[in-house]
Amino acid sequence: MSRGGASPRARDDRPEVPTPEAKRPLDAASIRVSIQGVRLMTTEDLSSAFFALNERVERTEGHGANLYECVDFNANLLTEVCKELAALKAAQEGIASQVGSTVIKLTSDTREAIEGLQKRDAERDETLRGELNTMAQSLEKGHSLMEAKSDALRVNIDEVVARIPRPRRSQRRPSRRPRQV
Repeated sequence: MSRGGASPRARDDRPEVPTPEAKRPLDAASIRVSIQGVRLMTTEDLSSAFFALNERVERTEGHGANLYECVDFNANLLTEVCKELAALKAAQEGIASQVGSTVIKLTSDTREAIEGLQKRDAERDETLRGELNTMAQSLEKGHSLMEAKSDALRVNIDEVVARIPRPRRSQRRPSRRPRQV
């Protein structure tokens, strides 16, 4: 019979949940020890207790050695991770300063390029305005010359028209109507 623990039989409603067995009463030797307080040990009991204790100590020492190895291995890993982290931080700071200087240089180069373009645009604008003003002045001169010539021609035309003899009214003008026959 087992003393406590899971029952080997399973229930039908929830088979994954073990059913504990009922507790059994202590045997006669256990009752005697609880009443007297002490139980006499035989040599065999002492030897078996010593070997059981020794086995436990050896097991505990094995676990301790394994635990030491695990802690030492994890400490070494942590040290390497910290070294890598420090190297990455140093590299990041170096790259951050390089990126900062590159951004500043690009900004200043872009500003210079834009200022150069604006200066060239202003120069071209001034040149074009000067050329347009010169063209406008020459067109105005040409226009005033043409206007003066036109006025002179009008005066000449008026003189020529005035010189042309006009037919007298007494003379008969041919009629424009066709004759009727």
